[in-house]
Amino acid sequence: MRKKLVATIWVKNEIRIIQSFLDRAAEWADEIVALDNGSTDGTCEVLQCHPTVTKLFRDQPGTPVNEKRIRNLLLDAAREQKADWVMIIDADEILDRRFAERRDDLMAQKNVAWYHFLEITLWRSHKYFRTDKPEEYMRLPGTCRLMPLTPTLRWDFRATNHWKRRLRMRLRGQAPPKQTTTFASQLYGSAGEVVYLTDLVRLHYHFADRELAWTKHLRYGLYEAVAHRIPL
Repeated sequence: MRKKLVATIWVKNEIRIIQSFLDRAAEWADEIVALDNGSTDGTCEVLQCHPTVTKLFRDQPGTPVNEKRIRNLLLDAAREQKADWVMIIDADEILDRRFAERRDDLMAQKNVAWYHFLEITLWRSHKYFRTDKPEEYMRLPGTCRLMPLTPTLRWDFRATNHWKRRLRMRLRGQAPPKQTTTFASQLYGSAGEVVYLTDLVRLHYHFADRELAWTKHLRYGLYEAVAHRIPL
């Protein structure tokens, strides 16, 4: 029996890419569940009209971002749609067309916690990509992953203070940075091997539009500062 794959996406103001994302995702996803975090550019209307989007949540413009709430809400929605596997992906990531041919074979494998795909980050256009910092712009790990949807799969977000790094720098006679707290996301409830698919690419459009990327990062900084009461 063919396993059911549901994609989960969380979007805001992605009108430049959302139609392309949905059309490509429809080639490999049985269904898409989405949350629109208050788009004002027509993104939500495109989601509403696409036949592969079977469940859509919509926040009002200005709704505070709670990533834990959003990501777990999407996982629960995928369970309600009776998904066997889930693809956690962002709307500015276009997945390799060859994945549609391989998805059933990949999902038939046993003891896999999740699959990662090679990220190629487009840079300031749709023609160029970064090669100078592969750890940042040609990554394998990332939020995007294909995985079995277990009953206990949940996201958690915890503040981590890098006290070991501070101590190490002190012992070396170096002044540690003032702000050393980060907020890490972690998936719980999966077991098995993490598999890196270096031959299947996801094109990341986040930095294809430099001005839009700047606006997004400013918004992320504001959200984190308010949510965690830290300096901007």
